[in-house]
Amino acid sequence: MEGAPGWDPWGVHERASELLDKGDYAGLEGLAGQLKANRFDVTQESPELLAFYGGLRLADNEPQDQCVDQLKALLKWKEAYPKSLTATIALVNWYMDYADAGNVAPPVIDGRLEDEGEMAPEKTCMDKALDLLKGAMSGPVDDPQFYVDWLKICKEQGSKKPQAEWFFYKGLGIAKEYVPLYIAMTDYLMPFYHPEVEPEKSMKKWADRFPGPRGDALYAYVMREDATNYPWPQFFQVPNLDYARAKNGLLARLSGTNPERWRDEHILASLAAMKGDNLTLKRMLLELEGDFDLDQFATREKDYEHLRIVCGEKAALGGAESLERAGKVADAEARWMSFTTDAGEYAPLEFFYERQGMKDKLLGMQVKIVGKTMKEMSEMDPGYAPADMLGELASYYAMMGEWDKAAVAAQRFDQLRPENMIGKNVLLLCAIERGDAEAAEKGVMEIAGMKTKKPPYKAAKAVLSGAKAWGDVAGGMRNNNIYLGQGATAIALYYMARGQGDVERKVIEDELPYCAENSGKALLESLDYGALSRTLKAVALLPTPGAPAAATTGTNGVVTTGTK
Repeated sequence: MEGAPGWDPWGVHERASELLDKGDYAGLEGLAGQLKANRFDVTQESPELLAFYGGLRLADNEPQDQCVDQLKALLKWKEAYPKSLTATIALVNWYMDYADAGNVAPPVIDGRLEDEGEMAPEKTCMDKALDLLKGAMSGPVDDPQFYVDWLKICKEQGSKKPQAEWFFYKGLGIAKEYVPLYIAMTDYLMPFYHPEVEPEKSMKKWADRFPGPRGDALYAYVMREDATNYPWPQFFQVPNLDYARAKNGLLARLSGTNPERWRDEHILASLAAMKGDNLTLKRMLLELEGDFDLDQFATREKDYEHLRIVCGEKAALGGAESLERAGKVADAEARWMSFTTDAGEYAPLEFFYERQGMKDKLLGMQVKIVGKTMKEMSEMDPGYAPADMLGELASYYAMMGEWDKAAVAAQRFDQLRPENMIGKNVLLLCAIERGDAEAAEKGVMEIAGMKTKKPPYKAAKAVLSGAKAWGDVAGGMRNNNIYLGQGATAIALYYMARGQGDVERKVIEDELPYCAENSGKALLESLDYGALSRTLKAVALLPTPGAPAAATTGTNGVVTTGTK
């Protein structure tokens, strides 16, 4: 809680993760018991108990082998403490996270289905999570996170409102100030599923239970969650919203010691942008000193572009690109560097150095990817690099022009994760750079032949196999945008391999604003800023099969063949 000594959600997050890695299940039980005994505070969007479970959850784009290892560790914990509600909740979270990543069935462990004999093969991850929750209902429940998970299940299953409310109020009976309960209930009440309900009335009722700035802070947090259910222009057209109250609550939070300052600044910036309160928006952006993350406060896909315009980022980027195209390299570098107080951490500057061939400056940047600087990564042997780094390494070796290393890292990654496009994309990119048309065509066919259920991957396969044109799948890929960067990159590389630079750029420009943060996005951004497409001098050597054409240099220095 604000002002309370020792409140450290990020430290708790790391501590929980370390204990699980060590197999210290007694330590996990003791830490969870201590956190549940502490008083919760309605001004904490991320209480320490939530941070504890966060340290046990799957990370985005977790490699399959690490997913399985984490499940094994959680199962051992449950075996050591069979009556542990904490271990049960951690397992429930694992299954829901694994399902959210597009996995339907639990993984195979040591050659057999997890819990074989107890769990029928047709059981899904969500079935398993539900079984665990139901089983724990017969024992004592002293953890509000248990009911947060139930509310997530209610949303997934389309449960009736009285059932969801029962879980919600059971959770409040344990900890009425546990903010994740209010956020989960707001998410459950989203109008897409419950058009007859006005969640805004409930939000006000909940906040009114806590006087002054404390209730205002809760109101701001649930309002931000509610905002994710609406497009930009519509949110503040909804009745019964009190922007001033939410703003006051967040400003009160920001006036004191606050470990959640970065997040609170983002929440206020997002609400101000939607409300059109540009004065508050600019104030928050100044406090963030350029360190703002669009993913933290853009609500829906099309909101990214709106937010870029509101923040002036689009104009700023355009100015830097214009200087660069005009050959004013020093001025362009100064403009790229002006976007942040720490230029070594801002990705577009990396792409600028790559485009300009400034490898020394690129390697001198202190930005860290998977815990390593660019220079440290360039010195790593990809044949012995840790498995969890290979996807990132393959992309960044390509960015630095270390093509042999990129190929080794991509090959190893593809062997470990054949269902993922990152390795295949980088191998295709390496073939293009070498001017090896046969290898490029083979790479295209490998991607086109992937077995996958991921919508962006299926769309990429349709284009690469010749079944559909890009225009026929554009837009439909966004149903599962965590893989969008990888799918769109594959399509862009396909057109690049055929010398169709204009189509390649259109793919990138159409899809970049919708890409979720993932290792594929870095490669896609690099393409978008012209880096790889401008440096791949071998593109002209890869004409469309059966229809060779003379190479020409198109706009932005992209080498094309003129074949469409």
